[in-house]
Parts: sequence; C-alpha cells; structure tokens
Amino acid sequence: MSNLLLAYRDLVAQRPVTATVRPTLLLSNSLSSLRLQDLRFSATGGSDVQGEISLEEKGNSGVVAVTVSLDGNVRQFAQRFGAELGKLTWRQRGALTLDNRRLSVDVAPASTS
Repeated sequence: MSNLLLAYRDLVAQRPVTATVRPTLLLSNSLSSLRLQDLRFSATGGSDVQGEISLEEKGNSGVVAVTVSLDGNVRQFAQRFGAELGKLTWRQRGALTLDNRRLSVDVAPASTS
C-alpha cells in the first residue's frame, strides 16, 4: 500500500508512508490463525519499521492469542508527531476473549533509543 497516512491520537501525519505485508491464513481442526508477516512501513528520510502481527485460536477455546512485534528506526515517523525517537523495539502479547469481546494485554513496555 502506498500513500498510507499514519495517525496517533488526534494527529494525522502530513506525508504518506508505504506499507507492505504478506498475509497468511491457516485453518485446521486444532488451530486457526491469521498472520500479517513481513509487515513493513517505510518513509522517505530513512524511517523503516518491520514486524509481524498474529492472531491465533487453539481449538474452540473462544480465546484468541494476539501478538505484535515491531522493530525499526522511527526517527522520521516520530518527528511527524513532534517526538524525538530513534530505534524502536515493541513486543506486545494479549488475548481476545470472543464471548464478551474483551481484549487483555500483557504489560510489556516498548523500548526506544
């Protein structure tokens, strides 16, 4: 995707970025999963973030494990929102309970430099 505008809270970036992704869907009797692999956001000026987002349910448990993993240089992305950041590493795990539509996340702070 090109010309994708990033937004953070009420701020929308003025310059677009390019996003690429390789989606994978797996359905079986014991596992259902959706993975957005090789996820990549690129912006002019050197910002480049890569990672993966996955959703996975084992059996008919009614609970979907959610994992987000991102790494990259975010200097140009951050400047668009008035922040000074360099390298970003973000790992987040959580669970989506389907019967009550509740999302719970493990507390794991992002690290930046």
